[in-house]
Amino acid sequence: MVYIDANVLVISLLDLSPRGDSARELMGLIDGGSVEAVTSSLTLDEVMWTFIKSGRKDSLTKAVSGFYESNVRVVPVSSQAPLNACGIIDEYGLDPRDAIHAAVMKENRMTEILSEDKHFDKVGWMKRYSIEGFIKKFG
Repeated sequence: MVYIDANVLVISLLDLSPRGDSARELMGLIDGGSVEAVTSSLTLDEVMWTFIKSGRKDSLTKAVSGFYESNVRVVPVSSQAPLNACGIIDEYGLDPRDAIHAAVMKENRMTEILSEDKHFDKVGWMKRYSIEGFIKKFG
């Protein structure tokens, strides 16, 4: 089971380059049942904000509802996640939002993340896959 970071979802929806094609291929693996994937409500908040900032507010509801219709399981951010994130910030120097993602992963006993953000590489208990790296390994 892999946790999906917001940048992968945004790339799959908005990037028309070959990188976007790869992200859509990856989402196809998830929807086809080859990969079990989880994200959090915080991730969807980031996706929503990206759509609004990029002037695509009219596509917002369709994009977000698409994740609920896919095989990506959306888990909540617990009330303890921000507190747990403080320790992750202290230990690994992540920013608060990414530390909350890591805390959600820990709470859900996850150790793999699909993200283009290399700063997750410094978290000792976590394995980060880029879009291309994930497809090469699991595609």
